[in-house]
Amino acid sequence: MAKKNTEDLTEEVAEAVEEPVEEQAEKPKKKEAPSEAGSQEEKRVTIRIPRSKEDQGDVFVSVNERTFLIKRGVPVSVPESVAEVLATAERMEDEATDYDLAAQKK
Repeated sequence: MAKKNTEDLTEEVAEAVEEPVEEQAEKPKKKEAPSEAGSQEEKRVTIRIPRSKEDQGDVFVSVNERTFLIKRGVPVSVPESVAEVLATAERMEDEATDYDLAAQKK
């Protein structure tokens, strides 16, 4: 598997940011091999990642060599796998915060 250089990644991010919101979430660069289940398109869901004072930048997600740059504060349509990755990341952040708070109480 060939690694992408910085220029290629910068171009991908720039293209993703310039696209309309509905198309922004996914832009495959190469043809993907059909999965074992066939070439069915993965079900999509609409998500919105909130903005805050601390977090205003776009959110980068990578699932099975597909990359996504998701704009905060705007509803976007993404594959279910991307929504699942984001939900898992949120749960892990909550668990880490709970752990830190428990450690401070000791």
